[in-house]
Amino acid sequence: MNAMPRIRRYVLTGRFERQLLAFATVGLVALASAIVFVTNGFLGWRLESLGLLYFGELSALFARESAVVFLGGSDDAARERVGRITAFPGVRQAAMYRPDRSIWVSSAADVPWPPPLSAGSSDGAGEPTAALYHEDGDGWYFIAPVRLGKEADSPTATSETPRLLGYVGVAWRKAPLAQMRQTLFALNGLVTLGLTVSALLALRRLLRRLTEPLNRLAEVMRSLKAGVPGIRAATAGPGEIREIGIAFNALLDQLNQHRKLLEDSRADLATQVAERTRELRLALDAALTAKRHKDAFLSTITHEMRTPLNSLMGYMQLCAQELKFARDDLDQETHENLSDGLSNALASASELKTQVDQVLQIARIEAGKRDVKLENVDLAALLAQVVSTVKPLAERNGNHLIFLSDVGRTILMDEEKLRQITRNLLDNACKFTRHGTVTLAASHTLENLTIEVTDTGAGIDEDQRVRIFEPFHQAARHRTPGQGGIGLGLAIVKNHCDLLGATLVLESAPGRGSRFRVDISLPVSARASVAPEKGERPASAAR
Repeated sequence: MNAMPRIRRYVLTGRFERQLLAFATVGLVALASAIVFVTNGFLGWRLESLGLLYFGELSALFARESAVVFLGGSDDAARERVGRITAFPGVRQAAMYRPDRSIWVSSAADVPWPPPLSAGSSDGAGEPTAALYHEDGDGWYFIAPVRLGKEADSPTATSETPRLLGYVGVAWRKAPLAQMRQTLFALNGLVTLGLTVSALLALRRLLRRLTEPLNRLAEVMRSLKAGVPGIRAATAGPGEIREIGIAFNALLDQLNQHRKLLEDSRADLATQVAERTRELRLALDAALTAKRHKDAFLSTITHEMRTPLNSLMGYMQLCAQELKFARDDLDQETHENLSDGLSNALASASELKTQVDQVLQIARIEAGKRDVKLENVDLAALLAQVVSTVKPLAERNGNHLIFLSDVGRTILMDEEKLRQITRNLLDNACKFTRHGTVTLAASHTLENLTIEVTDTGAGIDEDQRVRIFEPFHQAARHRTPGQGGIGLGLAIVKNHCDLLGATLVLESAPGRGSRFRVDISLPVSARASVAPEKGERPASAAR
């Protein structure tokens, strides 16, 4: 069963000469087989037709020569005549019939005579000379009438009307004719086989002569593939092969020219790449050095700014307390003006401190300090504290701040990052909403903590919803004078959500407000980020 696929693969993937020879062999064998079968069929049919004609004539001859026996009417003479007919080559058995077609005398045989034809006219008029009236697997049965008269063609013929004396039946064997047919079949097959083999040998010689130049060209190609230098194709042989060789050599010349140009270009390109790589390495080193200086500068300047800011805020808070005690010493208008001024100064200082803290946080993130510190956190107290911190900003913009809390237990969480996520979302909502509503909704289960901040502000355009999470970027719709902000809050929120494994979803439409939803899977796994290696881009810049 596995032989046919191997043979098919051997033929179809072999050399061109082998394929042509295989297909030609199959075609010649099929043609020779068809010729043998058709010829033998025709010869067999023709031989049988001639044999039947010959047997009919012999049967008629036996009938004419038996007329004397029928006239004598002797049973012994009849048996002798039947024996002589049976001894004739090819005769299996013989019989003599009376005019009524009943058997008179028959030779001994293992096969009984078939029933004779039905009785016809007794005078024999119109009956054939000899006729095949039965056939079986071993022989043909002929019956011939025996007549006496003018047309009987016998020594006793008279001028009277022919008279039917009886019939002679002869059974001829099929075996000699079958043997002759087999002999003809064998001879025909041998002749056809010899012609086929001769044709295949001649065809193989012709195919080899035709495919040899192609084989040499293929050998040249294999040598070329192996890298043999100076290889050339032969330009001898038939006209077409010479043209192929000339074209192939011209193509080799062009390839050699292109290879030389390619090698020269490769050398020039290698030099340019090396030079460009050196320039890029220098530029990268300079950029990394500038980044380190920037990070160090931001970290230092923010620390240096926090100290005087804290002092200013402390002095302003102290002045506000002293002002309360001096209410009786000042008139009401002066007291209110001083109180409003101190409140505005404290709010501005607090906003500036928040922005400084955001810059410091971004610097820490870009420096690779992205640790998650888990501790037990009272959610209700933390969220209430954030709401209390943001409430003055909401009131200053005429917003109504709503806090919906469904949390009442302690969970393991990074308190500072959760505080910054909530604080920055509320800060943005209150800052970019005027005379509207800002809602903080928090809920948690054993598997999930959800914080949702919704506002009725200006909303965010669709093309801005991804970029607003980049550092120092604010949506164009939000850039209203007096609102402040440097575009770091949402970048910090996005970074902290990534660290906590949370999902951050934004839904917004221009003129219909925005909704930020943070889903944190519990428990939170502690994970630490390593500072970026030299040449690696920080996470915030990659977004």
